Amino acid sequence: MFKRIILPLTLASAFCVCPSATGANDIEPGKETYDATRVTKPITLDGNFADWAGVPVLADPKFAIPKGSGASGRLVLFEEYSGGTWSGPDDQTSAVQVAWDVDNVYFGFVVTDDYHENISGNAWNGDSVQLMIANAARDKQIALYNYALGGYEDAKGLFVADANLADPVVVHHEAGPGGTEAIVKRDGAKKKTYYEIKLPASALDLTPPLTAGIKFGLGMAINDGDGALVDGVQYGQAGQQGQKGWGGLGAHSIVFGKTPQQTALVTLSPNTPTVDRLFFSAINPGVSSFTFRATDKGSSVVDPNSAKLTIDGKAATLSSKKTGEATDFTYTATAPFPPGSEHTYTIEVKDTQGNVVTDSGSFKTRFYLTGSIAVQPDTGKPGFLVRTYKTAAANPNSIAWTEDQLAGLQGENTADTSRFTEKQFGNSYFPEPGTINYWNTGGQGNFTNNDTQDTPGLANDGTNDNNYSLEIITFLELPAGETTMGVNSDDGFRVYGALSPNPFDAFAPILGEFDGGRGVANTTFSVFAEKAGVYPFRMIYEEGGGDSAVEWFTVKPDGTRVLINDTADGGLKAYRGVIGAALDPSIKSISPGPAPRQLARVSSSVKVVVTDGDPKKVDDKSIVLKLDGAAVTPTLSRQGANVTVTYTPSGLQFPQDKHTAELIFKDTTGAFTRNQTWTFYNLKNIVLPAPKILETFDSYPEDSQPTGWVATNFTARNVDGRDITNQSSESYENWVLVKTENINAIDGGRPFNIAPGLLYNGKEIKNGDPVGGTFPDWLMSGNVLYAESDSRSNTDALDRGYDGQTQFIMSKPFDCSQINNVALTFSSIYEQNQDSLGAVEYSVDAGKTWLPVVYFLDGPDIKLNGDGTVDALRTFNDANTDTSSWKVGDVTKGDKYGDGIGAAITPALGPYIVPRVNDDQVEGKRVEMFRLPEANKKADVRLRFAAMGTDSWYFAVDNIAFYDVPAAPVTTKPTLSIAQSAGRVSITWSSGKLQSADAITGPWADVANAASPYSVTPSGTKFYRASGN
Repeated sequence: MFKRIILPLTLASAFCVCPSATGANDIEPGKETYDATRVTKPITLDGNFADWAGVPVLADPKFAIPKGSGASGRLVLFEEYSGGTWSGPDDQTSAVQVAWDVDNVYFGFVVTDDYHENISGNAWNGDSVQLMIANAARDKQIALYNYALGGYEDAKGLFVADANLADPVVVHHEAGPGGTEAIVKRDGAKKKTYYEIKLPASALDLTPPLTAGIKFGLGMAINDGDGALVDGVQYGQAGQQGQKGWGGLGAHSIVFGKTPQQTALVTLSPNTPTVDRLFFSAINPGVSSFTFRATDKGSSVVDPNSAKLTIDGKAATLSSKKTGEATDFTYTATAPFPPGSEHTYTIEVKDTQGNVVTDSGSFKTRFYLTGSIAVQPDTGKPGFLVRTYKTAAANPNSIAWTEDQLAGLQGENTADTSRFTEKQFGNSYFPEPGTINYWNTGGQGNFTNNDTQDTPGLANDGTNDNNYSLEIITFLELPAGETTMGVNSDDGFRVYGALSPNPFDAFAPILGEFDGGRGVANTTFSVFAEKAGVYPFRMIYEEGGGDSAVEWFTVKPDGTRVLINDTADGGLKAYRGVIGAALDPSIKSISPGPAPRQLARVSSSVKVVVTDGDPKKVDDKSIVLKLDGAAVTPTLSRQGANVTVTYTPSGLQFPQDKHTAELIFKDTTGAFTRNQTWTFYNLKNIVLPAPKILETFDSYPEDSQPTGWVATNFTARNVDGRDITNQSSESYENWVLVKTENINAIDGGRPFNIAPGLLYNGKEIKNGDPVGGTFPDWLMSGNVLYAESDSRSNTDALDRGYDGQTQFIMSKPFDCSQINNVALTFSSIYEQNQDSLGAVEYSVDAGKTWLPVVYFLDGPDIKLNGDGTVDALRTFNDANTDTSSWKVGDVTKGDKYGDGIGAAITPALGPYIVPRVNDDQVEGKRVEMFRLPEANKKADVRLRFAAMGTDSWYFAVDNIAFYDVPAAPVTTKPTLSIAQSAGRVSITWSSGKLQSADAITGPWADVANAASPYSVTPSGTKFYRASGN
């Protein structure tokens, strides 16, 4: 049993300490809420901050990168962008204050910045402050306001205003009501820029008089530019002009797409200003150091000798340096913190009056390359090992699919491997002595000298370069400390670090990636080496379709890019061989992979490939595999250096269920042992009893809807009149019943494909034309329920504002009152297109609200969080203008996938969003299976099917069946969050049941008909928890 207990819900101010309303965002834990101080008289915008005395300071909140990574990301003070660099707190740090009166909300920013530049004429492109205002629920943007001081600093450090601006203070109301005011001043001697900004209530979409308790979402991007090229003269740093990075509270609400869920929650507090106190900023744990800054404020002056730092309860020795109002403190550890280790810290500093200021928190040491895995390179073998793998099967621009392709799981390799002459790690590789700078067609990225550097194994004639992957192994000579790497690619890539001298391991840490399709574009990332040395790396690259190119480079401190192994231009040295390294055995591949989400490819078996090291060999007899905590008996098969470990569970397996696995093995000497655990999804085995309810659609007439089902559509009219053999007719504007013998007339043979080896109760499922049987032996037979998009015009002949094909249908009620644990299967005859959605939902309240079953989308349209889970908010809310749209009255719908679903869009939908492969005729034909936990013992269970597309393909279903199956195992602790809006509370939980009680000690009872998210109007005190049993 797992439970997560939350604080009581009341009508008072208890909500100000609630967690994020929309699930965890990227803001540093503990700083995602802020109480704005009430001032009794208006703040004067003059740049001297005299009116801000006693208002608390929020200094340099960290945030996780990459965007969407949340708790799994790396916390940083500043995010470098487009070749930008950040050298420390003098480069850019900030101190922010927020205050309010009955008419306005005020913002004060003091930005420490070593050079000021904004000569772009745009309030965001250079040194500037951007503000996002969101509603209290933080699910809707209210406004986006930008502020800057246009100009630059000359060689003497004097500010020169931008002559192209009538007023150097730029106020840009990019979105929202507007009406804001600002003053921006630069003090070149102190290296500080002062922003004072006033937002009247209306600018926040609020109505005066403002009162304590009002909340709104706030995001800020404090942008940095450190150079200016004016009339051919370079000031500041070359290559650092414009927007080169940012810090700030909730910066990810603004950059990389507008995302109000990434804002912090600000509450207008009744508290008034107190007294000034010194404040901390730039708290920055490193691999082997810990630094922070204490800054004077008013009469509260830092006493450097009073500073104390404890890490994990032990005192740490500090050194200090005072510059102006700031005192920087540094602790240097005698040994680096281990990679991935977690620690706690406490800081205490007194001012010269004896007042004590403290701060405490925790940190996790980032991954870095330890000196123990450095190798001795074979200097006679410069360059890289490159392996090309090309298949007929379409690569859906997915890293997970690419790893499967490289492992031989997606078909035979059709690349020309005749030049792959170097054998290592159980494979044959092309010995690339130069750089990774391959190009076949399209854009050439950063380096255009690659006209003669062909991709090994391909024709390189621009006609046969789709659906291939590259695996690149190398050993790079790195300096100690930080190195900035980058990959320019069309399409995706991933670069792995290493856990040992062996670069080949399925659990190697990810250093940088782009998982999806794109034209040539850069992705940069950083690598930290404990010591100077030569370290192993593995990179994979994938090309789905269209143009292809890939470059692997580093970025010098001045922003210059140079290809790795381009030693003539100062590039890092690369080697494809080592001397004397004793390579440990490794785990080459795992299936299903450890992706924390559902994938298009499922497996009925757990399969692990273990590879011999050199000279260490795997002891096959030592291999132990555990699944969900229990030892199992796998089959072992050795082929050369590879041992394949396979286990096929005999019982029912849902691909949505989470599993844990543990693999233990030794080498033949017994000196080496590997114990690896991981979690995974996508294990599927259909072993079911007879269905309690079965709907085959065969008792209804063709060219109609089933009795009791309600269909609606917003599909463009093509041809007047009904004709079930004509996909352009009115028959196909709605979901419609079609006889299987008529399908060939509308979509040819594509719907009759099926992948071999798909089993139902151990028997292979068939599909074909003509149909030779019934369910469950055949995927479809008789009538099927069909939503057509293929070959229909997107233009509406009736001019109703419909574009494309949008079809919804709600089922009749199914009585599941006698089913204890409801499972649903249906025959899915689905083909994904790059702009289509197939959705299935269910309801237990007669269609008033809808719960998720599954949402099919093209892989590149699924937005991921940094931890690899699906970001449902961006996936469903981001604009997607190539899919269907329609009008309801004067309101335009569509152009985003979220308009096609019935469930409330919350982060809780992420696990139900599943990729299907664009234009793949086979993989979408299968029996889909799902648990419907809220349908247990319910007398009225309805299904909702939705299809959106623009001349896309089709979505057909048959053989809807309900079963009584064993309950799902509970393997994870539920998570729970709450939000308040308009006097109501919304409670969201990840799993289990919602329970309530009048006291923390109980008794606890299930909340009737509660599905996440659950909305309630609080009255008095109530306790809620998510229970996993």
